[in-house]
Amino acid sequence: DVWLPIGFNIVEWRWPEENTFDGLARLRPGTTLAQAQQNLQQALDRRGPGTVAAKYGLRVLITPIREYNLGPHMRQSALVLFGLALVFVLISCANAANLVMIDFFGRTAELAASLSLGLPRAAAIRSLFFQLAIIAVAATALSIGILFLASPPVHQSFILMLAPYWLKFAFAWHHLAVAVGLAVVCVTVAIIMPAIYLLVAHPDQIIRQGAGTSRGTGRAVWRRFLLIGQLAMLTMLGIAAGLLMKTNAALGDQHWGYDAGQVFLGKLDMPRVEFPSQPERLALYRKILLEVERIPGVRGAAVMDTPPGYSTPGGTRYALDPATLAADREDGRAITSCITPHYFDALGVPLLDGEQLPPSWKEGDPAYAMINDSLARRLWPGRSAVGQTLHIRWPWMEPQQPSVIVTVRGVIRDFQASGPQTRANDFIYIPFMQWTPPVLFLVVGGQRALPAAKEIHDAVWRVDPRVVPYFPDSIRHQIDMQLGFVQLTARLTTIYALAAGLLCGIGVYSITVSQILQRNREFGIRLALGIEPERLWRRFARGHMLTALVGVAAGLVAALFAMQALQSLLYGVKPRDPVTFIVVGAAILAVSMLASIPSLFRLRRINPADCLRSL
Repeated sequence: DVWLPIGFNIVEWRWPEENTFDGLARLRPGTTLAQAQQNLQQALDRRGPGTVAAKYGLRVLITPIREYNLGPHMRQSALVLFGLALVFVLISCANAANLVMIDFFGRTAELAASLSLGLPRAAAIRSLFFQLAIIAVAATALSIGILFLASPPVHQSFILMLAPYWLKFAFAWHHLAVAVGLAVVCVTVAIIMPAIYLLVAHPDQIIRQGAGTSRGTGRAVWRRFLLIGQLAMLTMLGIAAGLLMKTNAALGDQHWGYDAGQVFLGKLDMPRVEFPSQPERLALYRKILLEVERIPGVRGAAVMDTPPGYSTPGGTRYALDPATLAADREDGRAITSCITPHYFDALGVPLLDGEQLPPSWKEGDPAYAMINDSLARRLWPGRSAVGQTLHIRWPWMEPQQPSVIVTVRGVIRDFQASGPQTRANDFIYIPFMQWTPPVLFLVVGGQRALPAAKEIHDAVWRVDPRVVPYFPDSIRHQIDMQLGFVQLTARLTTIYALAAGLLCGIGVYSITVSQILQRNREFGIRLALGIEPERLWRRFARGHMLTALVGVAAGLVAALFAMQALQSLLYGVKPRDPVTFIVVGAAILAVSMLASIPSLFRLRRINPADCLRSL
């Protein structure tokens, strides 16, 4: 690292609320964040009412460096994934309980015989617990193996979100503790019903149920309740996955209006002490741009103060009548930025009406502006916007300052002027006039591919080696870093939903097949009386589909409220998107139907004669 004194290059601040610097401090042992913040605020207040902080009501804010680096989006993503993981764990526990009940109550005759021969109830419970513990140990070992294989790729996905270098996957003993804890929870949930049954039921009752024609059907009610819960949670999980997948699609390349993968985005920094005047800095920037545009394969280059790709909402107020702004009202808000000519050439966004910005601006020239097509049609419907005047106020302007009058010189096709999470994209671009800071963003568009960073750096240094280019990247990668938390959440949620769907399919299959086996005599008698297997199966499956329908309906109702938690992760789709709800519900019902089909083949293999002889 290279550390420089803060006076080396203090940037020019235009917004009072940004007239601050970040400080780094270590708290004394025993001092809390609240105490430190209170002490600093008191020190700031003692400076008196003449400070910038007192004038604009600025306050001290202390943030742990871990939270500062992780950011709110990664935290939101982690909380959502944690909640969805809990839903998946509940689905897994319900499925395990269902399977254990099917196996346990299918062996009631064997269990009754053991109890009749003197096997204590506690020993029977211990035996069942031991069997489940063996399965849990195997599951824990498998989960640890998957952890080693899957966690590093997941960590690579987190890197897209500008995660700190110290946030990386390494095995820790608490990972094993989590795996063991989940296995214990699953075993505990699975053993509850069989243990209660063993403690309450009498051996004679177990023998009668084991010999009856409908043994185990008494527990079918509980299994149906478990299945309803599984399907309800699966529905919620599937809707969450569907909403996030639609968000990913809405944030695709077609959303931007230009090929972000072919546009270079970096920063240029010139020492303020070397270039103190605004005209000198602007002239040097223009020389650099001319040199960059000579690079083969470059279609345009420009510098600007607010680049695309960052989710900055429009903060500049505009109105057709200056009285509107004077009355503290507005016709709307737009994204604004100072740009040099050829900015739209660099992006590959066409001019629809008028002309590009002039190559130079001098005192006395009109304050020209370029606006987007949607804004032009909304402000001047049925007329050309070229030559029209617009009054704007920037956030940093004092209340007594008059609004700025700009003349529309050209209309540009709509494109995503800000970041992926900005819904409003009206923009007003103006040339650099009285303000050109020493630090600006460099935008370079390639004709067929992304311009090489080394060639751009060499071009900058050929003009003046005192200018420092840094943060070389593509706008596409900047977007990917911002969307990394959405993409990762969508991927993992989809995996959760697919795995939960498989578990629910296994649960439906197990219930239907086991009930065919448990009601073997009943179905055999009906077949002997002449009913067709297909007709009998349809009656049988109808009840299970009704159960599935109840579970899906319960999940849809719960999702109407639960999906509001995903609001901050969604773009281009509402938390209660009806298409997603309908498609997910229909898909789960289809999976339930497919999982019940094997019971038809089991029903066809029943021999009515064997059933009649067993009476």
